[in-house]
Amino acid sequence: MDLTKVSVLQVLVLVPTLVIVSSQDDSMQAISDIIAASHADCRRELNPGMAIAIVKGGRTLLSRGFGVTSLHGNIPVTSSTRFNVASLTKALTAALLLKVMEESGRYNISTPVREIMGRYFRFADDLRTQHATAEDVLSHKMAVPANNKIRFDSTLSRRTLPGRLRFLNSLDTFRSTYMYSNLMYGLASRMTEVIAGERWEDLAERYFFRPLDMHRSTFVTQLDLSELNTAKPYQNYFGVLKPISSELLRQYGELVGSGGLVSTADDMAQWMNFFLTGGFSARGQRVMSEESLRELQKPRTAMPMVLFSQPDFPVTASFDIYGMGWWLGYYRGFPVLGHSGASYGYRAFVVLVPSLKAGIFVVMTGDDTGYLYRGPLISLLLDHVMGVTPWVNASVLCSFPQPWQPSRNQPTVPPYDTSRALAHNLTAYVGTYVNPGYGRLDIRLRHNGKAHGARLGRSPRRVQLELVYGYGTWDLIPMAPHATSPSRQTADADPSDLLEYFYGKGSNVTQFIDTSPIIVHPPPTGSAVIVRITVPGFETRIPPVFWRYEATSGGISWRGRDRTVLVYIMFWMLLCCGLRR
Repeated sequence: MDLTKVSVLQVLVLVPTLVIVSSQDDSMQAISDIIAASHADCRRELNPGMAIAIVKGGRTLLSRGFGVTSLHGNIPVTSSTRFNVASLTKALTAALLLKVMEESGRYNISTPVREIMGRYFRFADDLRTQHATAEDVLSHKMAVPANNKIRFDSTLSRRTLPGRLRFLNSLDTFRSTYMYSNLMYGLASRMTEVIAGERWEDLAERYFFRPLDMHRSTFVTQLDLSELNTAKPYQNYFGVLKPISSELLRQYGELVGSGGLVSTADDMAQWMNFFLTGGFSARGQRVMSEESLRELQKPRTAMPMVLFSQPDFPVTASFDIYGMGWWLGYYRGFPVLGHSGASYGYRAFVVLVPSLKAGIFVVMTGDDTGYLYRGPLISLLLDHVMGVTPWVNASVLCSFPQPWQPSRNQPTVPPYDTSRALAHNLTAYVGTYVNPGYGRLDIRLRHNGKAHGARLGRSPRRVQLELVYGYGTWDLIPMAPHATSPSRQTADADPSDLLEYFYGKGSNVTQFIDTSPIIVHPPPTGSAVIVRITVPGFETRIPPVFWRYEATSGGISWRGRDRTVLVYIMFWMLLCCGLRR
């Protein structure tokens, strides 16, 4: 089916599977029809599949799917269709860690991480190593930059992550700054496994999925995208939806506690009711203590997150504090809990109104930059459960942020020039580079789509440089060179003396996932080869620096560094120490 030619009426016909508690609830039917109309009119090309759930007073008022599971078929999304809910996983991760702590009787949120992970565990500095607690990890108080692209390393896992953290420096004072970190939630996953002695996935299923009847919930590490009732992930690549590979989802989701939950509208309704009823299942079974639930929802770290606010918009929706796995904020004066989720191919949002025992869940495939659809959609649903006149209708869902603000510009294809000449001989770039935290990065040559060694020397223009990091591959497209210092920026400067910037165009598993910039430093005096590469495209705030690694007849060395065999051996010894548990 060509979705670009489907009429609103046809799409509405393709969107059955509606679960409404009372068939007489005309207002719920009306709200559902508004969403169906807006999705068909303006969102089907950006978000092919979508699902929502609304709960209140312990009941599921609405659980419904919209659109289709794949651009290459006409299978409708239902209330039982699986989606990756991305960072909505963090509430599960925090709850599961507190649950196993409670079960063990030995730990609590004030327990130092090192006490759980063992005496050889370290962060990058002594202060964090000695004093960081489970609470600090779960409430984003560590002030360590995100370093999300380290997750492309195929050797990174929950087991090896602790050994990497000692090489990732902090950017600000411990416990003084909110700095969102998926890696810390990966660490929380490993802490859970160490305490309980079981796989995180198995623990989540035993303690939450089974008691809460979340029968369709699973994880990206176990997800089968070929299943018909699974929504396929799509990335908005400069205005065109492109598919995301299942291998990328599985590999990137290995730190499962940061964003690996896969669920459905039906199951997420059960999950919301679990929180809203104080830790009970639909059958009245207590699943988690009320004390632990309160700990998750206590204010811990100040954070600025405003969806929209008066006087620019009719209402204010803001989240000002992070708890543990939850944002805390207000909507129309009501205290609310919430969290958003964004992963490769999926977007999600959840909001709970504890005083009304009401909750809203939204998930979709594709993109939603700046919450331009999820924001007003959540507001529409909240107004409904609060019993106030909505300021959002089908038209606003399609035009937001207009008429209050002008439309926001969409990303455009970067102005790189594939014909730009390199500053050095191709062989100067080729080699292996290492960073203690990130591991190994390779620069190779590409010839007609295949990687080759450096024996080609100065190759024809059709050969490109290729950066390989773990399971990620990027074609390196030269950008304008930059001076190593302002005083050296002259019209007749020798390009070989300048920093050389590259745009990384994703290929293979990481196709449609670009990274930029990648900075190649000029060779040191007397050398003909590159020895240092900095990659702000991996982490902008503290960019990782990779140094050339060489195996020689005399041992191992980092070219251009004073450190030799001892440093490299120490790196792997320290890494292995982090694996002992």
